[in-house]
Amino acid sequence: MTKIENNIYNCWLNYFNLHKKKICIESLMQQDYITIHYYTKNQNKINVNHYIINNIYKNIYTKVVKQINKINTTWTPFDFFKATRIITNFFEDKNTLWKNI
Repeated sequence: MTKIENNIYNCWLNYFNLHKKKICIESLMQQDYITIHYYTKNQNKINVNHYIINNIYKNIYTKVVKQINKINTTWTPFDFFKATRIITNFFEDKNTLWKNI
């Protein structure tokens, strides 16, 4: 999750994706910088904001991967969607989720 001013954005990574297993998070383990693109629609115009941040979580991703590699499973897109809904529905809104992570 990312909070910019009063806006909270979330992005979910399915590490156990059947087709692209591990690609995304392993890329995050190697990158020194992460580029984030935010797209917003304002009437008929789409605004794009780009942010480049230091990947301060690089070591955390590496530690997490060591732990989750011990799990032998795959998730279908539907299973993954269902799991993210369970987590987000547990909290009243994004602000509450943000405060609890």
